[in-house]
Amino acid sequence: AAVIIVVSFGLMMTSEAVRDRITQFIVSLFPGYAEVGLDNIEELQTSEKTIYELSYIPDGYRLVSGEHELGQQLRYYKSEEEYFMFNVNLKTAVSQLNTENATKVENIMVNGEQGLLIVEDGYAQIAWSNEQYLFHIGGTLTAEEILKIANGVTMTRNYPKVMPDE
Repeated sequence: AAVIIVVSFGLMMTSEAVRDRITQFIVSLFPGYAEVGLDNIEELQTSEKTIYELSYIPDGYRLVSGEHELGQQLRYYKSEEEYFMFNVNLKTAVSQLNTENATKVENIMVNGEQGLLIVEDGYAQIAWSNEQYLFHIGGTLTAEEILKIANGVTMTRNYPKVMPDE
C-alpha cells in the first residue's frame, strides 16, 4: 500500500498544474530573523519582466530613487526620518527580515496571497509573493499604512518616475 501511495504521489507531481499549486510562499522563522521566499522555484515558468507600481502612496511621500535591473527597488521619503521602501525580486530570491526586536510577527493576507507582517518599534514591514515575484515593503509607517500600500500594488509596464530633489 505504501508503494502505491508513493508511486501515485510521484505521478501526480508530474502534472504541471499540481506543481504550480504546491509552489507557495514560504516563511521560516529563526532566532532574530525570518526568511521568506518561494517554494519549488525551479518549477516556475520564466516570464517577461513585469513592473509593479503602488496605487496608494501616503500623503507627502515621494519617490526619490528607483532601480529596475534585477527587480525593483523603490525608495519613498517624506523626510529623513519618514520613509518606506518597495522591493520586487525575481522568483529565485529569498529575503531575510529582522525579527529580533519585533513586537509582532503575524501571517496576513495581501491581495489574496499569504504574507508575513513584522512590526517593531517605529518600523513595519510586509513580505509576500504572487508565485512569480517576491514583494517586500518596509518603513517607518504603521502596520496599517504598510498593509494599505501592499494591497495597492498593481502590475504595469511603465517605470515609476523618480522625483528630483527639491
